[in-house]
This record gives sequence, C-alpha cells and structure tokens, in this order.
Amino acid sequence: KLKWTAGEATSLTLALSHYFDDYDYAINANVAPGTLSVGGATFAGNYDAVNDNALAADRLGGHGRKVNSATLTAHHDFDWGTFKSISAGRLVKDTVFYDQDMGPAHIVDALWRAKTEMYSQEFHLSSPEGAQIGGRDFNWLVGVYLFRMIDGLRPLQIAGAAVTGLDYFGASSISY
Repeated sequence: KLKWTAGEATSLTLALSHYFDDYDYAINANVAPGTLSVGGATFAGNYDAVNDNALAADRLGGHGRKVNSATLTAHHDFDWGTFKSISAGRLVKDTVFYDQDMGPAHIVDALWRAKTEMYSQEFHLSSPEGAQIGGRDFNWLVGVYLFRMIDGLRPLQIAGAAVTGLDYFGASSISY
C-alpha cells in the first residue's frame, strides 16, 4: 500500500497485490488400496502433509493461478461532509490440467483455462463527524456502487481415448 496525503483534508491510497500458486493434483484423486483406476494406476500412498508431498510421482495434474489486484481510494473532507471514491480491479487467470483416469493410459485428460476480470467503482458522500440538526445527532450517507465482471473458460479441452479421432475436443464460454 502507498498513501499520499495531498493536504490536511485530502489523501490517496493505492493498494496492489499479486498472488501466484502452482501445485500438483496428485492428492485430490487417489485410488483405493488394492484396486486399480480406470487408467491402470495403483494406490499412491498417503499424503505426507509434513513434507507437503504426495507420494504418487506418475500422476498428471496441476493447477496454476495468478491473481493481480489494484485499488485506488481517494478521500477528501469538506466542511459539509466527506467524499470518498474507491476504484478497484482484479484479474484472475487459472490453468488446470487433470488426468481424470489417474493413470498412464490417457483416457480422459482435461485442460482448461479460465480468466475472470472484475471492476468496481464506489462513490460515497457522508456527513461530517458530529453533524447535528436541531440539537440532535444526524448522520447521513449516500453512495453509488458499480460492478462489472467478465468470466469464462477459454477453452475447455478434453483429450485422450475418450475423443478418439480428434486431437482434442474443445468448448469455450464467456459471461458478462
């Protein structure tokens, strides 16, 4: 966060954030001991939480996510009240690969990328501290909030024996 005070009554605050993760899905789908998955995989062992390690080395699957956010807040005190503006944006990008049959056979492999954009704008006008009308406390607040989100799969791809004859089957969706 960075804050700039332009005067006794005015300030601007900028907040930025970045988040990234990249992890393997080996623990999310496991084969019961003594059985085989559709793809021929066997029980991989128990998850080792102390070492953050799934014992299955042959499983395919992973998730990568990047999240970037920015918020700008402007604040100004007038004699009659306070004005505040909050502008924000967030971009989330996900990439997921998942071997659904959990084995080397590559029967159903799914890959999808998702992208979400979110934007918001708030305006507030509020009474000053200790405002009164007729000797009684009177606090007021009016505001407007605007929000826009764009979300979608870009694209979902299914590959493997399940879509024989094709490199992959793909589908996309976007919602506003």
